[in-house]
Amino acid sequence: MVSNCMVSHTRLTSCVFLQFISKGPNKKKLINSLEIFYCQFKDCRVVADIVLVIDSSAGVGISKFNDILIFSAELIGKFKARQSDARFGAVVFSRTTEKLFDVQENMTDISLGQVLLNAPFLNEGRRTADALHYVLSTGMFNSTIESGRAAKQFAIVFAGGPADQTELSTLAAAKELKDRNVTIIAVSAADRIDPELPKLASCPTDVFSVHGEDSLTHLERHLIQRTCEGKSS
Repeated sequence: MVSNCMVSHTRLTSCVFLQFISKGPNKKKLINSLEIFYCQFKDCRVVADIVLVIDSSAGVGISKFNDILIFSAELIGKFKARQSDARFGAVVFSRTTEKLFDVQENMTDISLGQVLLNAPFLNEGRRTADALHYVLSTGMFNSTIESGRAAKQFAIVFAGGPADQTELSTLAAAKELKDRNVTIIAVSAADRIDPELPKLASCPTDVFSVHGEDSLTHLERHLIQRTCEGKSS
């Protein structure tokens, strides 16, 4: 299956026309671009199942691993605060893969965050292909299909250390997920983005960095846009 990398132009709601607010004679103030963005998608309820695939290898290091955990917990909190219908699952991986929680588990954002922040640092090699196979083989997205839930499916892959497996095997595993209508978003935890990550992602725009300026906000906006694209408002 070929992913649609074109961003659909969701019809703007009337609130966008309020982007200029009069403030005194002949003065206008532009509303914060983030407010305009949420205004644009205000009639779109975010329905998504999101699995976080977190690098816990020796190469990423304990400091950057903790950065990923904090970033992930804050991302979940942002979606829960918006009262979206977003469900989250998570695994950590190194030479082996461990499930932290599944998308069908009914947990609060605080509980999910606590599980994330206490995730084990596995501290071995990075086997991304095995982690992606694990997500498929354990049926982490199965509840989406079985329940008939009309949810977009995302795998957010965080990586920072050098890979133990070939790029070919990793991309083959990624293709299996993409063929199941799962959008892969790649997030770098390293100072420089691994050349493998843009190939791993579903689209060139699906690549982010944990350390980028306002990266959490940009990723949240991107997930909302990816979920709502093609929906009429």
